[in-house]
Amino acid sequence: MKSSVFLRKADMVKITEEQKKKYVENGGRTCPFCGSTEIDSDSLDADGSVAIAKVECLDCHKVWEDIFTLTGIGEAEEAEEDEEE
Repeated sequence: MKSSVFLRKADMVKITEEQKKKYVENGGRTCPFCGSTEIDSDSLDADGSVAIAKVECLDCHKVWEDIFTLTGIGEAEEAEEDEEE
C-alpha cells in the first residue's frame, strides 16, 4: 500500500451516513466517495473484538477506515504436522 494511507486523522475526509450505509451494503467493494473498485487496504489492527484497517482509493486518493467486529467463531482445520524422516 502506498505511504499516503498513513495520513493523519485530520487529513481523513468526512463520510456521510448515506455513504457509510451504501459502502457497508455493497460489502466494502467500492470507494464510498467516487465508486471506484480500485481500493487498497492496510493490514488489520485488532484490539479485542474490534479490528480496523485503513483503506485508500487508488483513483480519488481518499482515505477511510474499515471497522470489523467479531460476530462469531468457527472451527478451523488443524495444521498437518510434518513427518520426521
